[in-house]
Amino acid sequence: MHRLGLRAKILAGAIALLLPLFALELYAIQERFETRRESARAELARTAGAGAVLVAQIFGDLVALAAEVAAEPQIDELSEKELLMWLSRSAAYRETVDNLGVIDADGTFRAALVRPPGSDVPGPGSVPFFTDVRRAGTPLLSDVFASEVLGGPVVVAAAPLVAAEGLAFAALRVAELARLVRSLHPGSGQEIFLIDPTGRIALHTAQRQLAWQQRDVGSLQAVRDAQAGATVYVEELAPLFPAGGIAVLAPVAEQRGWVLGISWSRDAILGELEARRSRRLGVFGLISLAGLVGAFLLAAWLSRPVRQLALQAHAIGSGDLGARVHVRSRDELRDLADSFNAMAEALAQERSRRETFVAAVAHDLKNALAPILTAAQLLGRKLEGEPEKKRIGTIVEQTRRLQRMITDLSDLARIEGGQFSLECGPVDLAALARGTAEMEQTRTSLHRISVDARGDTTIEGDADRLAQVLVNLINNAVKYSPAGGDVLVEVVGSAAEVEVLVRDEGLGLSREDAAALFVPYVRRHREAAPGLGLGLFISRAIVEAHGGTIHAESAGPGQGTTMRFALPRSRPG
Repeated sequence: MHRLGLRAKILAGAIALLLPLFALELYAIQERFETRRESARAELARTAGAGAVLVAQIFGDLVALAAEVAAEPQIDELSEKELLMWLSRSAAYRETVDNLGVIDADGTFRAALVRPPGSDVPGPGSVPFFTDVRRAGTPLLSDVFASEVLGGPVVVAAAPLVAAEGLAFAALRVAELARLVRSLHPGSGQEIFLIDPTGRIALHTAQRQLAWQQRDVGSLQAVRDAQAGATVYVEELAPLFPAGGIAVLAPVAEQRGWVLGISWSRDAILGELEARRSRRLGVFGLISLAGLVGAFLLAAWLSRPVRQLALQAHAIGSGDLGARVHVRSRDELRDLADSFNAMAEALAQERSRRETFVAAVAHDLKNALAPILTAAQLLGRKLEGEPEKKRIGTIVEQTRRLQRMITDLSDLARIEGGQFSLECGPVDLAALARGTAEMEQTRTSLHRISVDARGDTTIEGDADRLAQVLVNLINNAVKYSPAGGDVLVEVVGSAAEVEVLVRDEGLGLSREDAAALFVPYVRRHREAAPGLGLGLFISRAIVEAHGGTIHAESAGPGQGTTMRFALPRSRPG
């Protein structure tokens, strides 16, 4: 699993804090949008209701005026001139009429405030609406139809004459009707439209350029519902208004089929809120960006001493007890760094004491073992019995083993104390490997040690120390191949370096063993071979002192091991 660093965690925390705030901001903005929509809907409903009442009053006055003229009992006795004067007095001071007149039984004008010039102009009797009035015998209000007399679409109320044959009519131009409904004073972005019983748009304050005959919206469900008497709220109703806005359609009272509607564009309703939303989100984005930058800088400031502490801890784990952490701040991180430095100092002092102790003990043991080894060798020469010589040989071998262990301890003390030095000169690694292999071959009969060399294998190095590495690697290959087998030493020279590989067919390595292979006092397969566990640690120190690298390779337990180290042609520095 991928590990998150301190910096990533602080940034993730900042983002986790900002996301709910961002969600709350969006929720608040959406709430304001919904509130604005509801208030706009309520406002439109009020205005549409008031407009429907106004139109109903206008149409009612028009029907009442036609009925008033039709009810005059002496209308048949008046001359045309007297009738015109009486019609003028009846229409005076009325804004809801553009023409007032009487039609004879044959459908011709008897008298009218506005009539077409010339005697050859046909009367209005051919209009189907007037036929419907005669048939119904009661005052009616027409749909919108074209009038040549008034030069445009009109709405007409007509009533049968009471005292004579014929009809009385009162006409209102749609243009005048539009002027009257504008007295509702619609707000910015609001438009008023009126639909007649046939489903045509009688007037529309925003679409005056369309002929009224082209505005058939009677097939729309919302229009049919409003004509049936329901107040309808819609958010899309082409061609009455564009998508994104809202509209309310209200039926006109007592005039079945007439519908007054008011639409409101989205920009007018929500434009200011959308602009405010853009500004708020922009400001929130800038604040969030500043917060993330601040969190990043804070994370960098906090993680720098922690990262330095981790690096120095790794350095101490690798043996560099001189590593220290320097923190300038006066806070808990400074306390942690001081504690770490105090621990490192204590470890350095402890190692110094241990090195001094190990060096003294190794020196004393080496001095004590030298006469023991000499005496054992002299005694072995004087004895003639084979059993006695064998016992003395065991003493000599174990004494030499103790000397090697003491040498390893001495080398460890010098390495840890920084007193490890090399005496360099030309070294042929192939020849050195062959000599070491021959020496180690004399100590085993179960293994066959061979050397394969290719290319120029001469480098600049310390021959004794490099022989110590080869002895250790070959000895390990033998020790960890208890069943015997081949041990192959390959020495390969290239232009820049010489590589040495020691292969065995032994116990192999697990991944955990490979990771701890060069740690002092750690041994793999303790039951297979005793020892202090210092050989590979010292070997690595020698190789790295030459500017080279060393590592182990294994396919797994039981698959054998390959120890590989590479040395440059000339030692750096």
